[in-house]
Amino acid sequence: MTHFSNDDKDVALLDRRTFFIGTASALALGTTACGGGSSGSFSPIGGVAAQQPPGATPDAVAGVDTPDTPAPGPTTPEPGVQKITHPGLLVTEVDLQRIRDKLAAKAELWVGGLNMMLKTNNTNLDAKPRPLALVTRGVDGENYWQMVGDFVRALHLALRWKITNDESYAKKAVEFLNAWSSTLTELGGDSNVYLASGLYGNQWANAAELMRTYPGWAKEDVARFQTMLLNVFYPKAHDFLVNHNGTETRKVTHYWANWDLANICTVYAIGVFCDRSDLIAEASNYYKSGRGSGASANNVYYVHPGYLGQWQESHRDQGHSTLGIALAGMLCQMAWNQGEDLFGYGWIFRGTLRRIEPCKAGLDAESRFQTRATWRASCGTCPRHYSR
Repeated sequence: MTHFSNDDKDVALLDRRTFFIGTASALALGTTACGGGSSGSFSPIGGVAAQQPPGATPDAVAGVDTPDTPAPGPTTPEPGVQKITHPGLLVTEVDLQRIRDKLAAKAELWVGGLNMMLKTNNTNLDAKPRPLALVTRGVDGENYWQMVGDFVRALHLALRWKITNDESYAKKAVEFLNAWSSTLTELGGDSNVYLASGLYGNQWANAAELMRTYPGWAKEDVARFQTMLLNVFYPKAHDFLVNHNGTETRKVTHYWANWDLANICTVYAIGVFCDRSDLIAEASNYYKSGRGSGASANNVYYVHPGYLGQWQESHRDQGHSTLGIALAGMLCQMAWNQGEDLFGYGWIFRGTLRRIEPCKAGLDAESRFQTRATWRASCGTCPRHYSR
């Protein structure tokens, strides 16, 4: 199986998140993931035949992709779907109050985590957004780093506003959100465009979700940001889960688990921020019963004696193995905050997690893995869930 990598340089973002930002673990994912693929097809999602949005481009090709059609309109919610909670992605109001209380008590790791975030200077009020109409990844002249820097700023600014109640940070966060929603129209690139849709759409939605309670963010601006997510990020994420860049019928497991999970997270996060229960159901159903490597039945593909589950990317490197686990944790935490328990699906949180730290120690001892051995702080989402 051949996979193409365009992400070795992405390791720089891996350690931007600490325990304090544990409730916003999107930052730890950075932009790292890799794989490869070609043309397009259809597949069932959650047992129901899913199709591309009408007129959507069937696959990603080398070079810059053509724009996808806008996302379909909302459908009738499935029976039993609960009211969508806001803020309700990686951070809830309960989480934010706990952070405020811990900081007021000068408790670690919260104080240290806040200081780590402030050191990045991402909440600098003099910073200016640098929006792009076309963001590309995987081709000459790729420019996705420019967007990554801005959504990290937006998320940090949103967090700082929520924690301190200083409106100057809210205004600056809205400035970044509005600049991008009024400019960005397309994602392009080779197969890596599906990493852009999965890794970045999710993080934009998390930043915006924190800001939706800010009365200074005009309703029309919120609506425009929702439109950007639905028209630019969702169609690509949906298309990948349906077609897997042309490998759906030929070999659906051609792509690594992190590709699936990144796009599942984006569909889920957009569903919450845009009040689209149909998108939430699409992401949840795929995780429960999808065919790709990231689905709950496939991401831990072998269970050794003693309930030691082997992650789908364990034979690669620590960076990608922990990325997939972190993404699964993000998805499950977002679902948990919406009243749905996805932690109980599959083997990942029953057998794999107890072995993460020994695995890391073993890889660190082997020189050929030293440069890629990584502990992603967002992996803590999973054991923390069970230790509460």
